[in-house]
Amino acid sequence: MAYTRTAHSATSGVIPGFGLSLGYTLVYMSLLVLIPMSAIFIKASAQSLPEFWATITAPPVVASYRVSFLTSLLAAAINVVFGSLLAWSLVRYNFWGKRRWTP
Repeated sequence: MAYTRTAHSATSGVIPGFGLSLGYTLVYMSLLVLIPMSAIFIKASAQSLPEFWATITAPPVVASYRVSFLTSLLAAAINVVFGSLLAWSLVRYNFWGKRRWTP
């Protein structure tokens, strides 16, 4: 018996429930990310330029910049070391599940 596609399977997507999950994701993202970011932008745009400059150059704010940048620099350095070791070991050694690709 040959497989025949029904009208329903031809119109349905590959991933069932994709529309529902996409809608949930967009609502969740807007509630947690977009609305707070837009509030920050609106608050910052309501200030004058000298007030804005005084806010972003305040000592606690500059200290938070320093902590953020140094932490991200440290994380990037650690990722370079361990990522290079992992890439080298994946290329160098054979293991179960690794396929050799030959052109």
